[in-house]
Amino acid sequence: MINGVLNINKPKDITSFGVVSSLKKKLNVKKIGHAGTLDPMATGVLLVCLGEATKLVPYLMDLKKEYGALMKLGEETTTEDRTGVVTKTQDYFRLTETDIRKVFRVFRGESEQRPPLFSALKYKGKPLYKYARDGIEISPSTRKITVYKLEILDISLPFVRFRVECSKGTYIRSLCRDIGNVLGVGAHLFELERTSIGTFHVDKSISLEDIENKKIQVYGMNEALEHISNVSIKKESIQKILNGIHPKKEDLKLSGIPRFKEGGLVKLVSGEDKVLAMARVQKGPIFQLLRVFPVSF
Repeated sequence: MINGVLNINKPKDITSFGVVSSLKKKLNVKKIGHAGTLDPMATGVLLVCLGEATKLVPYLMDLKKEYGALMKLGEETTTEDRTGVVTKTQDYFRLTETDIRKVFRVFRGESEQRPPLFSALKYKGKPLYKYARDGIEISPSTRKITVYKLEILDISLPFVRFRVECSKGTYIRSLCRDIGNVLGVGAHLFELERTSIGTFHVDKSISLEDIENKKIQVYGMNEALEHISNVSIKKESIQKILNGIHPKKEDLKLSGIPRFKEGGLVKLVSGEDKVLAMARVQKGPIFQLLRVFPVSF
C-alpha cells in the first residue's frame, strides 16, 4: 500500500473528483482522497492523499493557498466565473488604474465572505450548486477569511491579472465578485491557477500523463506535514502510541523540555521520523492523540 501525498497539476475541464477517480484506477489504490477542491475550469496544485495519508486531509486543508487569477470587469455571471450565464453587463470605461488598485487594497486582511451559490458547500446535507440548478435560492452564511497578499500583475481592461495568497475557505470567484461590486461595474473570474498549497508548488507538481508514464513522486507523511513540528517517541513507547494511548512525559525523547504552544499541533514520530500519530498540545509536554497511523509504521 502506498501511504503518501501526490502533488498533481490538475488540468482544465475535469473535476477534482474526476482526477481522484482516474488516479484510483491508474495506481490501483483503494484509499484515496484530495485536500481542497478545484473547480473544473481551474488548473494547478491538487494534493491527492493515498492510503493512511488520507487521514492527513484536514491538516493539509489548513495550509495557506496561493493563486494566479484573471478577472474580467463589467460582467456578472450566475456562477461568478466564465462558465456561467452572463446576468448583467456594465460599462467599465470610467475606471482608472488608480481606482482598481485602491479597491484591491481594501480586500487585504481579514473579512467576511459570502460563498458562491454554485459551490460544493452543503446546506442540509445537499451541495449548494444542486439548489442553484433547481432554481432554489439559498443564502449561505458568510465565512471569515484572510487575504495575506493581493498583488495586481497586469491591468488590460476589461481584464485584471492578479496573485493572491489566502486562508482556507477563500473563494477567488467570490473575491472577484466583491471587487467588481465595490468598483461598481461587476466582475467574474475568467482564469484560475492554484500555484501553491503550503510548500507544495505547481513547479514541482506532476501531471496525469506523468502518472501514466510511471513518473511518480510520492511525498511521505512526515514530509507532507513538514510545517508541523515533530516530537520523537522513545522506542519502547512506540507500540503504546500505536495502541492509542496518550503519551506522557516519560514517553518522549527530549533533550530538555522544549516549550510547546498549548493547543498547537505536533507529529509524534519514531526515531526514523516515521509518523506515528497527530496530537494536540495540552499543558506542558502533555499531548492528546488525534489520529494514529499504525499502517504507515
